[in-house]
Amino acid sequence: MMGKISIIVFFCIIAVTIIEAKKSLTCDEYIAGNPMQVCVDGYIFERNDEAMVTWQDAEDVCKGKGGHLASVTSDSQVIAMEMLLPTGEQAWLGTVQAGTGPLNADNTEVTTDVAAQITTVDNALVIVDGDMAIADLVELNAATPATPVNHFFCKYNYFHNRKIYFGFPDTALNQPDTATACEMLGEPKDGRIIQIDSGKLQNFVNAEVDRLVEKADPEEYLFWINMKYSETTMKYKWGVEGTYSPFRKWCTAQPDDEEIDAADRCVVLTAAGCWKVKRCSRSFDIIFTPIASTFNLFLTMCEFDIRESNPTNHELFTLIQVLRSNVNEITKDCKRCKGVE
Repeated sequence: MMGKISIIVFFCIIAVTIIEAKKSLTCDEYIAGNPMQVCVDGYIFERNDEAMVTWQDAEDVCKGKGGHLASVTSDSQVIAMEMLLPTGEQAWLGTVQAGTGPLNADNTEVTTDVAAQITTVDNALVIVDGDMAIADLVELNAATPATPVNHFFCKYNYFHNRKIYFGFPDTALNQPDTATACEMLGEPKDGRIIQIDSGKLQNFVNAEVDRLVEKADPEEYLFWINMKYSETTMKYKWGVEGTYSPFRKWCTAQPDDEEIDAADRCVVLTAAGCWKVKRCSRSFDIIFTPIASTFNLFLTMCEFDIRESNPTNHELFTLIQVLRSNVNEITKDCKRCKGVE
């Protein structure tokens, strides 16, 4: 009888473990088992190694994985990356771009204490293993490293079991081309245009968009999201599979789609954090003013789950962690029942 009870308890533990492991993981749980990654301030930082890599090649690798060369927004991020660096080594970080101010590769502002060290536009930054301070950031030529650079750090936006990528294409992309571009990201190529189907994800994306450097009026950020009008159901649905969720974040007077063919109705996220209907076939938006017209490119926002490509390091590792925790708790309870503790 006791044997049967033990078997039942064991399978109950397994069932609960699987359920718990499928829940939203913290950033640290998400990267569990990967010694080249660290979570800081909710972002994933990853060290990559490649002999004599140029800044541009490093950025291309990061973009292919669904991130950018790491931008720096806090001392704790510098400290964490330095701890991952071999002694005396250095690694590429985000670059400085021409414009109204210094920007990182992901279009976020360079922090003031870092920007003060930058005197030449279009130079790149490296982080050097040293005294764990922002002052360790120095300038190097992005195209031809002045000294050997054999490492670089990628940075990923993390939210509830997935990475989210913000892209700023040099050439305009319509919605189908953006979908193809997202599919080519990740390890393996498993990305898709983001589906904002919950208020929590909407708030997370809004906060990240707010961090992006403001463009001059009347330009604004417009990101494709994976929502399209269904001619069959006459509703806006997510993805090629046409799934529906009740969550909506329409801008005022939206969806304004009467002048757009039903087969050409897609949705964008605006800088204001709400949604508008735009033509799927268009690669830019036009803003008319009394003085001139402004063309705004539609930008890219993708999502993917890196655990799907490496279950050994992620879901299985997490499963073992939760199982071990549950067994330890049950063992403690049994000892208390027997008066051992």
